[in-house]
Amino acid sequence: MFASHGEFSIRSHGHAMRVDARGPWNLECAAEYVMQFKGCIRHIAKPFAVLMVAHEQPILGPDGEAVLRSSVRERVALGCRLQATVLLESSTVDIARAQYARIYVPEGLNHEIFREIAPAVDWLVAQGFADVRRLCRERAENAG
Repeated sequence: MFASHGEFSIRSHGHAMRVDARGPWNLECAAEYVMQFKGCIRHIAKPFAVLMVAHEQPILGPDGEAVLRSSVRERVALGCRLQATVLLESSTVDIARAQYARIYVPEGLNHEIFREIAPAVDWLVAQGFADVRRLCRERAENAG
């Protein structure tokens, strides 16, 4: 086993979950993420939505991609209805879009990809997941 490469944080409120990720992730980081994500799913109100914010290089290796695909299948079965993914780094957008299409589309998770957080939040709110706003406010308040 190798040391984990990549970082993430997971927070939830009501029917929404927010993940802030910095990558690229190796298999060990992807496996740790899946474990922590499963723990959060146990405590979140169902159905739920996810706001994923990729701050840098949101790329996975093939093994990590397989682990994440399995996790997406499981989260859909456990009540995840939507995911808004925000890709803040422009240099890897095309690669990340292709990778997300391989992961999310086959598992039937309704998702959209955004370049900024505000439109992603607006999309989730319009779909009935207003709890995501609190996760963004908390982040701004903690930064100040």
